[in-house]
Amino acid sequence: MPTHAPIVGATGLVTTLQRVSSTTKSLKTTVPVAIVQQLGLAAGDRLQWQMRVVDGELSLVVSPEVES
Repeated sequence: MPTHAPIVGATGLVTTLQRVSSTTKSLKTTVPVAIVQQLGLAAGDRLQWQMRVVDGELSLVVSPEVES
């Protein structure tokens, strides 16, 4: 993962969820360009999603999947 400085003003980004198909409950969204740049992402990259609850607050941690 790149070691860029945190992106200023990248908080509060909003994307819209879209249904993948009419036969699945999965949804997709666009990854904002600020996050793409920060993580050094490219088309076809895989993301790992982790949910964390700390003091009753839910956070999502998204990181590029590291190939082993």
